[in-house]
Amino acid sequence: MDINTGHMTKLLTLPQRSQALPDMPGQNSHFLYPSIITSPTVPSQFVALDVDIAVIFDVQQKQVLNRLGSDDPATQKSYVFTEWSLDPLCPQMSQLAWSPDGRYLAGAYMSSPQIFVWDLQDAAAKKTKDGLQLPALTFGKTGGHASGECIIDLSWSPHGRYLASGASDGTVIIWKVDQAA
Repeated sequence: MDINTGHMTKLLTLPQRSQALPDMPGQNSHFLYPSIITSPTVPSQFVALDVDIAVIFDVQQKQVLNRLGSDDPATQKSYVFTEWSLDPLCPQMSQLAWSPDGRYLAGAYMSSPQIFVWDLQDAAAKKTKDGLQLPALTFGKTGGHASGECIIDLSWSPHGRYLASGASDGTVIIWKVDQAA
């Protein structure tokens, strides 16, 4: 949207990701709304949550640059957020945080207490059969947030050495990501 004229400059549509999710017969599944984060280093790039994946767009190139996901079974489960609803939420991402240098994207899923980190500059990154880039690093499976709780916020330190995660269990954990620190 052009803020001076009020006219739409570009409309980008997310893929129909709900069709790729497993069927959940007899359940009234809900999706949370997607969030959008701009790149800290490339003004024309942004990432948007699309149910259970993250999609990186470039507005100038008018294209999808990458799709990020996980093949961890914990990320493919539905999640019941009892404070909000007794109906399950479909498997979906809950948060994303771009590292200050733009190289890494950290993310979390509603059904997992883990943090997943994708290396956006790794040309040889592993991919799923449908082309989703898999995380380069996963941490928090043990010694992290309580099982059954979801991560509701992620934030990198200004130098990218640490990553903070806040979860529905009421805890905040500071993770040392950069080994040089």
